[in-house]
Amino acid sequence: MTRCIKALAVACAVGATVASAAFPFALGHYVVSANTTGFATYRKGPLGARASRPSPASALPVAPSDKLRTLSGTTSAVIARIEKGTEAIRGLHATRPVPVTLLAPDAFRRLVERDFERDTSASAIRDMYQPLALLGLLPMGTDLRRVLRDAEGSGVAAFYDEGAKRFYIPLRAGGLSLDDQVTISHEYTHALQDQTFDLSKVRPDPAQQTLHDSDRQLAETALIEGDATVEMTLYAQDTFSQAQYIEYQREAQQAANGVGAQTPPFLLDGQLFPYNAGSIFETRLLGHTFAGVDFSGVNSAFRHPSVSTREILHPEVYQANPTAPAPDLPVPAPALSNGWRRVDSDVFGEFQLQDMLAQRLDPGVAAQAADSWRADRYALFDRGADFLLAWRLRAASPAAARTLAQALVAYMDARYHAALSLSSATLTYAAPDSALALRRVGSDLYVALGSRGALRPAVAQALATM
Repeated sequence: MTRCIKALAVACAVGATVASAAFPFALGHYVVSANTTGFATYRKGPLGARASRPSPASALPVAPSDKLRTLSGTTSAVIARIEKGTEAIRGLHATRPVPVTLLAPDAFRRLVERDFERDTSASAIRDMYQPLALLGLLPMGTDLRRVLRDAEGSGVAAFYDEGAKRFYIPLRAGGLSLDDQVTISHEYTHALQDQTFDLSKVRPDPAQQTLHDSDRQLAETALIEGDATVEMTLYAQDTFSQAQYIEYQREAQQAANGVGAQTPPFLLDGQLFPYNAGSIFETRLLGHTFAGVDFSGVNSAFRHPSVSTREILHPEVYQANPTAPAPDLPVPAPALSNGWRRVDSDVFGEFQLQDMLAQRLDPGVAAQAADSWRADRYALFDRGADFLLAWRLRAASPAAARTLAQALVAYMDARYHAALSLSSATLTYAAPDSALALRRVGSDLYVALGSRGALRPAVAQALATM
């Protein structure tokens, strides 16, 4: 399912902060953590809380009590005009009609929250929460299910349902606003993507994968959302008069006020990444002709989607080899004592590594350290109420690994206020609520984290046997 979050409207309407001399438009965006969502919903981005998506034959459950608002003749004409304009800009054409369901705002929120509860299992929340807490990105004891449910309920502006092949939008009193019209253009772009490229192939259901790779999932999402964000920006600029565009900016800002205020920064950054970084990535793929913007490079990318956030952050890496395999490492398999069981394995990726470091370090230092990322994979283990994370990262070179190790130690030092230093290739530390061990070998880093200081022996054993 593709979702449009309210904040992305402001990303496109306010500031127009990124401009390229090669293209006749400026693309507004957020800067993510001084450097996660739409198609990959809030719960499916950072650290891969992988909830299954609706199957192609399923549709979202609209409760009988949720009164559907029927399309008036005027509203139908406006939507038809939006669809025609979107097809002309994007250069894709619908092969079948795309139904639109209008809901009252409160009914729309209930629908989004019901979908969240249906698709998000307790184990998915646990597998997302534990690594975030171990790495200091969430306070211990955070009710992550509530945080994510509230973020979805307040932050989703509209969505396209791949199962039902329709999109849903809340309709407020007074009919479709300019902001609503741009949002419809965004969601209709997702429908065109689905009909042309089959989104289930562009971004396969992670629930069907043997090994999770949230970084690849986030990169695929960035392609999908970046495309729709660029298109909606062009739609607003091509369709609205100057006065209408100013009004659209006002409406978008008003709709986004307060959105994300209660969401932890690391999670919010992951939610915005597909729109922000994805749209910048797409501008590198666009061409320009006298007839307008040429999306052929973007269309090619849909046939060979990006496989890591490194490719999104560094478009030249993708352009040099669009069919490169996804970077990966074997699942860490430390020799732990009896009672420990592996409950998850996933990939962190360059974006999340950079964003994690930027929570406590200078953003430039974080970006420089994460820039050397080439691959990683972690495994999460539990034993009763205890958790242990075994994480292996590969840098571009031994020197780059040394820089990355120093940044990780500085991050942990800022977290624990413990005056940590990496005097040799190995570091160990224990606090009441966690235990840490880090080792550097050539271009690889090995990190082990435990959920209690008393797990220091297990953490040391994991580090030594990874």
